[in-house]
Amino acid sequence: MSLTADVVAQRGQWMLAGSFEASRGDVIAVVGPNGSGKSTLLQVLAGLVPLSKGRIQLGSQCYDDPAQGVYRPPSDRDVTVCFQDSRLFPHLTVLDNIAFADRCQGRSAKDSRARARATLRRWQLEEFAARRPDELSGGQQRLVAIARTLAKAATIVLLDEPTANLDRQITGFARKMLAEELAQRNGIVLLVSHDSADVTHLANRTIEIEGGQMRASPMRVANPRVVPKLAVVLAGGTSKRMGGHDKLAITVAGRPLLDHAIDSVPDSTEVVVVGPQRPTERMVTWARETPAGGGPVAGIAAGLAAARSASDSEQLVAVIAGDMPFARAGLERLVEALDASTSDAAIAVDERGRAQPLLALWRRGCLEAAIRRCPSPAGVSAMALFADVDVARVRLADASTWDCDEPADLARVES
Repeated sequence: MSLTADVVAQRGQWMLAGSFEASRGDVIAVVGPNGSGKSTLLQVLAGLVPLSKGRIQLGSQCYDDPAQGVYRPPSDRDVTVCFQDSRLFPHLTVLDNIAFADRCQGRSAKDSRARARATLRRWQLEEFAARRPDELSGGQQRLVAIARTLAKAATIVLLDEPTANLDRQITGFARKMLAEELAQRNGIVLLVSHDSADVTHLANRTIEIEGGQMRASPMRVANPRVVPKLAVVLAGGTSKRMGGHDKLAITVAGRPLLDHAIDSVPDSTEVVVVGPQRPTERMVTWARETPAGGGPVAGIAAGLAAARSASDSEQLVAVIAGDMPFARAGLERLVEALDASTSDAAIAVDERGRAQPLLALWRRGCLEAAIRRCPSPAGVSAMALFADVDVARVRLADASTWDCDEPADLARVES
């Protein structure tokens, strides 16, 4: 099913004009300066702003064609919308706000609420089910609004600045959930955003609007397949060479080492941190290896087991040591290398030619098979996982592989 939009929408002396086509699986980022017409385009597609000229058609259904006298109201369009201001119903609980989407499509109250509870579990909002919108923070309201939008089974999804004005921790979680749910939905998505991370991690096409003029690009701006869906960050234990201190709590540039390591992966990536739980800037899942202190392979196994995202053998999994504050550039190189090859994994190699098994990227099925080949994960070195594995070795001459095992390492990082 495809969407064809030939748009001319007049508002006083101002006009939005342009055309584009989209098919299932397209996630189109609508970009441009403030006041250019981005939100107006979504309103036109939703039926809130009628066309002056042109035609909007989804499959065989014409939604708007002034020349033919055709105009379908929003309620008669296969569309779901998340507005900038959330627009939750103030008199309904969070549960009933979510259930409203299904109720509008004819489902029973019981069935709608059951489905709404499942949605709240996925979005980690269960504890707010009985609250009303004015009892939530702004970020919580925004998550509820996004979840309600995606709860409606519609072909066209319109998202107006979904991650705007969220704090850092909630933004990463919202982006990860959007990436997962939009991938499963296989609909047609238009996403207005000023955030380049939204464009990079969620969209595969763009429409640029400037001065009311639309310019659509059919080219992909990102390949979601090669963005890691999961990162396992190993953060257990203390360092004898650092005087027995909790080295991941040591600050570099005013932030703990662990937060720097977590920043190495895209915001849309689920992060599982294996180690003693502690505050982090970003929302993560926590896990512990069995037994505690059982080593890196036991930690990686625990991280995979704790992951919330659905398992897929081709899913990319990043493995990162929690004391590598500059791993981002290296991980990007690993992604490029694995995407360009048929290898099972990619491993970083430092400037001295030493392989770094705790800065690596795996195809999940291959990683799980490598762990199963170990008689017992406890006490096994991370390098042992790469035996009998087709590995792409990526030489890194920058700071990506720097870790902090001793005071001299910390001094180098701080410099």
